[in-house]
Amino acid sequence: ASYQTNGKTGFSARYFNNKTMKGNAVATAQMEKVDMFESQSPCEGVTPDGWSMILESKLTSPEDGDIVFAINGDDGYRLFVDGKELCSDWGDHAETSRVATISTTKGQKHIIRIEYYDNEYNGILRLKTMMIKKP
Repeated sequence: ASYQTNGKTGFSARYFNNKTMKGNAVATAQMEKVDMFESQSPCEGVTPDGWSMILESKLTSPEDGDIVFAINGDDGYRLFVDGKELCSDWGDHAETSRVATISTTKGQKHIIRIEYYDNEYNGILRLKTMMIKKP
């Protein structure tokens, strides 16, 4: 299963200099994969602490079966698939993990959105995706 956005592999990222994703983005970027550990500003124009971001991508299912999403974050994160919140840990905390599963069919496209904020110190966000093929 591979993520695609704007004809490229990965996720489009929009950064905000607040923890609530309000107003206009102060920076944008393309992330090939979600595997972030930031002890400083994540991107030029973004404050080292008290920032947020929205990651968006599309995922096309390679098989019939289940897609398992494992997401980790230090401070708040929410994972949405096709507009539905699948899992979250929205609050100030050290790194935690959540896992969610969806059923899918080969060729089905899914819209992925991750909302994240960093309160202070390290900003951590990781997403792993695994396909479990139907026998």
